[in-house]
Amino acid sequence: MTAQYLLHGLVIESELRLPARSPDERAPPQLRVVLGGPPPGPEAPGEGEIVADLAAYGYSAVRSGDTLRCWFSNLAEFIIDTASGEVRVGMSPCCDRELASLLFAGTVLSLVLALRDKTVLHASAVRHEGVTLAFVGDEGRGKSTLATLLCADGAELVTDDVLRFEVKGNDVHWYSGTNELRLRRQAWPLASNLPYPSSPTSDGRLRLDLASRCAPTRGKLDAIILPRPDTALTQLESRVVSAPDALLALAFSPRLRGLCDIPALRRQFHALGALVRRVPVLDVALPWGPPFAEQLSAELCAVARAGSR
Repeated sequence: MTAQYLLHGLVIESELRLPARSPDERAPPQLRVVLGGPPPGPEAPGEGEIVADLAAYGYSAVRSGDTLRCWFSNLAEFIIDTASGEVRVGMSPCCDRELASLLFAGTVLSLVLALRDKTVLHASAVRHEGVTLAFVGDEGRGKSTLATLLCADGAELVTDDVLRFEVKGNDVHWYSGTNELRLRRQAWPLASNLPYPSSPTSDGRLRLDLASRCAPTRGKLDAIILPRPDTALTQLESRVVSAPDALLALAFSPRLRGLCDIPALRRQFHALGALVRRVPVLDVALPWGPPFAEQLSAELCAVARAGSR
């Protein structure tokens, strides 16, 4: 069954279910995802220009003419016709549709956006009382957990894991991403008292469906938080990060690791430089749970508001 989705500013028509809202009106899709491609083998595709490669994760992307092949060892391969926008998905027997959807919505779309001169952060983001803050960092830094805490306190979800942004004059605008949060097991207790549907995922996480609690499709980014969870802390500590240090922090925690397309890397570095000159970046050490302090969400919002002035 085919459906339309709006994800990171792209209208996508897909046979895979994607963790994103539908566009307000049907529109010509910019990408069309179809099932039935050849299953991937254990070896990366060898012909063409390597644009991304991360051997440790069994991932590679190769471009040849108008064809871009994104390969995940023994899991899935996405063959993208960059001229027509068709994405053909081949899955191995050990890869289900849910995992293929996760790979597409995360790594594959991040690569497609990068090669289209767009930039993403490795971030989860929420909008609370008109202020949008993004939690940026590598895996295990509590991005989804913090987004869940704020949504429990009334915030709207902007995205989980991937945040596309665009510099517009003196402001930075975001595009809405996923409408689900994916929580690691230690954060599952947070979902027990929330009025949102949840279900376990094939990769051992808990999917929290926030389709009813999503932010608009675009907005202004007000603050970036670099979280540092610390179980030994008893109170939140924060500081404003200088623009040069913020640039390094964002550059060294990319959503798309292994990118080796030089023009794309150059564009991303310039975009990050423009970002940190316009949006405050805050290093925040957090007393970590569970259980979490009841005032943690309010303190985070206060820090973000103070930094964005």
